[in-house]
Amino acid sequence: MMKAPSKVSHANRLKRIRASLKLHKLDAIVLTHPSDLWWASGFSGHDSIGIVTARELIIVSDFRYDQQLKREAGHVTVVMRKSNMLKALPETIAARKLKRVGFESQYTTFSIAHAISLKAEAVSLDNLLVNLRSIKDMSEIKTIRKAIEIAQEGLRATLPTIRIGQTESEVAARLVYEMTLRGASGPSFAPIIAVGANSALPHYRAGSTRVANGQTLLIDWGCVYDGYCSDLTRTFFIGDVNPKMIKIYDIVLKAQKAAIARIRAGMTNLQADAVARKIITTAGFGKEFGHGTGHGMGMDIHEEPRLNPLFASRMLEKGQVVTIEPGIYLPGIGGVRIEDDVLLQESGCEILTDFDKSRRSAQNTIKVTD
Repeated sequence: MMKAPSKVSHANRLKRIRASLKLHKLDAIVLTHPSDLWWASGFSGHDSIGIVTARELIIVSDFRYDQQLKREAGHVTVVMRKSNMLKALPETIAARKLKRVGFESQYTTFSIAHAISLKAEAVSLDNLLVNLRSIKDMSEIKTIRKAIEIAQEGLRATLPTIRIGQTESEVAARLVYEMTLRGASGPSFAPIIAVGANSALPHYRAGSTRVANGQTLLIDWGCVYDGYCSDLTRTFFIGDVNPKMIKIYDIVLKAQKAAIARIRAGMTNLQADAVARKIITTAGFGKEFGHGTGHGMGMDIHEEPRLNPLFASRMLEKGQVVTIEPGIYLPGIGGVRIEDDVLLQESGCEILTDFDKSRRSAQNTIKVTD
């Protein structure tokens, strides 16, 4: 069970939501995404919907969460539904005479949006809570730091156990175990443990391929601690690998360091992406870098902002935590990605991760051992 936000954090978050209600001329906003509901209320259960009005925070839930609501969110108004949510939600809206009610389109099903519209004007919103949550308060940053610490220590404990002949899945299982042993509630996503040519697949998942001499080993991992995520990637070389891999490692590392050195609050997400992309493109590998330079993270592993040319331009803000993770992928040969988590500030960024990423480390960390 996650810790509830402090009273100060909770009050500040509700204040920000209510300011947005006023801006959009809304009587309320419906919260259907579990991360939004926890952020606003401290309640970590599921199958429940929140309603924030100018004076009240309401959670529509059921008997399964009665005791949990009292423990985690005793300050909210609880509506214990006796019917299904599609009936209970509009009844709650009607009882409070709410006329104009917002909902986040990317997290709200058509049936819930329709239920809102039965008793009020349903106003579709895009990323309202997501954008609010992208600015982390001090308690959130502290928790993310801990999630990063656990992830890093988990990999440091796992690396000495890797042997030639182990499957990717075996390495992944050990890594999850080591992070859980150190306090994680679980991985923030299924670890990407990619051997050899598999490392050219950016979202590969660990399988039956075995660790082998002369191969690349890409590890993309993270954990959840008290509801917040970490997300890192390191690429290692086992023995003597294809010289092309050494070349692209140096290019990726240069691009990643440049992006970290340049990123700051006040520039746009597209400008941040362009720093790393220009270096990789100039080196002749632009087509082999097909994803964004990074993304926001927090309660969800992928949050706003997106450092990606496929997304609309938006200003980066102080307090956002983002990944910096350029990569180059050579089909049939292998790929290199290096990823760190940074906290945006007006003067630059603070690097929250400290796992060695030098080429020396990449080549010497994993010993060739049967």
